[in-house]
Amino acid sequence: MVRIESVQRGVRGIVRLAAEGGSLFRFREPYLEAALAEDSLEYGDTAAGEVPDRFEAGGMLPESALAAACEASQAEEKAVALLARAEQTRAGLERKLGAKKLPALAIRRALDFLESEGLLSDYRYAMAWSRQRMRRRAEGPTSLATALAFRGVARDAARQAVGDRCSGEAGREALESALRLTMHDTCGDIVEARRRLRSLGWKSGDIDDAIDSLMADNPG
Repeated sequence: MVRIESVQRGVRGIVRLAAEGGSLFRFREPYLEAALAEDSLEYGDTAAGEVPDRFEAGGMLPESALAAACEASQAEEKAVALLARAEQTRAGLERKLGAKKLPALAIRRALDFLESEGLLSDYRYAMAWSRQRMRRRAEGPTSLATALAFRGVARDAARQAVGDRCSGEAGREALESALRLTMHDTCGDIVEARRRLRSLGWKSGDIDDAIDSLMADNPG
């Protein structure tokens, strides 16, 4: 157990705690709550998972819970730094943070928090990545779903992104773009272009409509 000398609470649940003997701990308070809950640790008569009312100078807390809270905060900081550069998937962050030798439990707690705050989103990553992808190459529902799965996007997020990219007005525009790219790659071979679009996951009727529209716009 660690005896608390002082506690400073900052914005967004950040706590700075000085312990007897000079040890310093900096963490987000919910991470301490999670550590107490998952490790079934108790503080006096307080039920596991609750930060005690006497969480103040003179009180005591399990050192293991404080260490776990600090590790989760460190994982969060590193994840935020990566997110500041570009959108990330949860699986990708798990891999990158794991390579930094951070504990798996700390990573999970940090990513759970970031998802709850809307800072981490597999769906947002999928939409951003697919937008760039579809600008430069022909894609369809099947090929896009396969590519997102390969990149570690969560299944539900990938399914939603594919639906948003490949249905309705957005889908019509995506198919027309894929058709133009495919016609260029096949030197105008409509039969081969249709075959490739089918392999990407587009429906035959929609492909025919897109071809008719392209031909109407380019009668020569």
